[in-house]
Amino acid sequence: MHFTSEQHLDGIVERHFTLDGINGILWSPLTTTAAAPSPLVLAGQPGGPGGLEQTRPRLLPRARQAALAGFTTATIEFPGSGTRRAPDGVAEARAELREAVTAGRPVPDDVTDRLVLPIVEQADLVALIRDFPGKTLATTMHGASLYEQDLTGSVAFVIGNEGAGLSQAVIDLASEQITIPMPGKVESLNAAAAAAVCLFERVRQAQAV
Repeated sequence: MHFTSEQHLDGIVERHFTLDGINGILWSPLTTTAAAPSPLVLAGQPGGPGGLEQTRPRLLPRARQAALAGFTTATIEFPGSGTRRAPDGVAEARAELREAVTAGRPVPDDVTDRLVLPIVEQADLVALIRDFPGKTLATTMHGASLYEQDLTGSVAFVIGNEGAGLSQAVIDLASEQITIPMPGKVESLNAAAAAAVCLFERVRQAQAV
């Protein structure tokens, strides 16, 4: 990651960066340092021909709210927006998405797949976990309780979907396996809910130090 600019904006630090030729923005609380890192949230955005400069105004208020809660927020240029090339078929899928939304029809599953899968499939999760400098915690059904973990240092949560979960290769690379204790007959949470619980506990422990 190469930082290209930095400025202070009403209690947060905004840094523009490039990563493997992809433009991005990182918003951090003023208290975040290498010795005292803050949890990272990846903010999605709709993209557009203007790239990050077009979507930055709508992301900045959300990043500021996240910083007040102790989170660092990152966003990267969406494929097909700004200077980033779109994978084959994305333009057609976007046109079909707009057509379905305008007509009030459900968005076909194959349209969603053509927009999302090229991004997901290009992510090398194994390499990200292997190279992460802190502790990586894989959420599984058989790990130690989340609430028994020390989450005050540099931590990355690895969360799979509700049905298939994480691959064994990813689980084997993680520092530890953790689970979110579930009451009654509830077996699991979806990925978004699990991430919210984990991040809340991370912030709770950090603020208690």
